[in-house]
Amino acid sequence: VYLSGGYWQELTGAISAYTVAPLVAAGHCVAVVHYDRAPKQDMGGILAQVERAGAWLVRYAKEKGLTVWLSGHSAGSHLCAMLLSSGWYEGLPHRDRNIVRGVVHLSGVFDLLPLLSTSVNTPLKMTKLDAEQFSPLSQSNMDKLSTAKHLQHMVVVGENDSPAFKLQAEQYVEELQKRGCQVSHSVQEKEDHFSLVERLMEGDYSLTQQMLALMDKFE
Repeated sequence: VYLSGGYWQELTGAISAYTVAPLVAAGHCVAVVHYDRAPKQDMGGILAQVERAGAWLVRYAKEKGLTVWLSGHSAGSHLCAMLLSSGWYEGLPHRDRNIVRGVVHLSGVFDLLPLLSTSVNTPLKMTKLDAEQFSPLSQSNMDKLSTAKHLQHMVVVGENDSPAFKLQAEQYVEELQKRGCQVSHSVQEKEDHFSLVERLMEGDYSLTQQMLALMDKFE
């Protein structure tokens, strides 16, 4: 499952489907989740749409005898993290929770507070309370996430990513480790915030191969 970025206001699911080919070629079934962007939806509305998508995907996987792996880039990574910290996921029966095996975070956004005073927040109109509630790094969201110890968390940034993305990844990994979660953290050499994910269309891209290996290992 792939969720694209665009700071919750740009791109579409269709535009982001370029990541699919190598995964399908390797025998995986791939869903690219589209969601309404701001200002059409606020953050709460976007997360509600992603939860509905998650519920459908888990039901589908259960019917077909499949497992689910989440992945997201930038804002899409944030949505993956929030999905796994949601009341919906927390409330699933244990067997259904285990259908979701893990998540790949690609240059994710884990703390929304720094965005409040930027143009990113203009269409979102988040308050400080909203930013705290919808930040994966909040203590409440981290505590809910850590109840699913079976999940594999793969956190990746580009070597040429901005310091802010690198710092948030480090902070998120540290919080996961503190709670005994299974997490890996890597820096993709020579890649920036965009090339990191754009190259996932390449079957021989080292990050594509790492993702495939992770899914095969814990299938």
